[in-house]
Amino acid sequence: MTEAWRAVVGFGHAYEVSDLGRVRGVPRVDRLGRQAPARILVNARLSGGYVRIRLRAQCRTVDVPVHHLVLEAFVGPRPPGLHGCHNDGDKRNNGLGNLRWDTPAANNNDKITHGTIARGEQNGSARLSDEQAAAAIRARRLGLSYEVIAVVFGVSPGCIASHDRGISRSWMEVATPCAAEQSAWFALRDAAKERKTALGAVRKSNPNGKRSALMAARHRRAERAVTSYQAALGVAVTWVETRPARHQAPDLFAENAA
Repeated sequence: MTEAWRAVVGFGHAYEVSDLGRVRGVPRVDRLGRQAPARILVNARLSGGYVRIRLRAQCRTVDVPVHHLVLEAFVGPRPPGLHGCHNDGDKRNNGLGNLRWDTPAANNNDKITHGTIARGEQNGSARLSDEQAAAAIRARRLGLSYEVIAVVFGVSPGCIASHDRGISRSWMEVATPCAAEQSAWFALRDAAKERKTALGAVRKSNPNGKRSALMAARHRRAERAVTSYQAALGVAVTWVETRPARHQAPDLFAENAA
């Protein structure tokens, strides 16, 4: 296979780039009048996964990505708004056949296809796994508040809101929950509502300043509501804590769950 070489755009005839992604300095005469032969540059480095190389131009050093040099030399100038894309997802493969100018959306689609984009649980800052995020979205669709869901998953209500509103993981498809899961979420939802109502009744002031029979009844109701809420919450929290990895831990919401 013959390696084709062309001049690097913007550097006169000082450098050449090949269709295999190699860069070399052209033969020249140095300041002392000596003949300097062509040589392959070995100062390439990886930055963000891309191969970059330092070239000398007009008494200054320029750091440029090699895949841009190949495309500009063999395809043409970079069109406004387009990215240099790697067809196979390997940022170190800068052969001409593996490169193209394309839109940012197409570039992101390539990253998704090749699994090189840090999204969802692959993102180091993610607070929830993809499966947990899907469960949180299902719980919200079944009527649970951000605050209750946040307690279950040990995150802030804002984190749950960002998933519910499509700010986080908008690409993720959320399956319909099974009957057992719906039952568990409904139990927690109803217990949370009853707890809120009962505690609200207790907080109401007593006009006579006395602990009446009505107030005593309200306290008993609140205690039962809190107990019921804690029991339902315990089931949900246990389910979350026993599923740290996707599709591995037992599903407490399965149809045959006790």
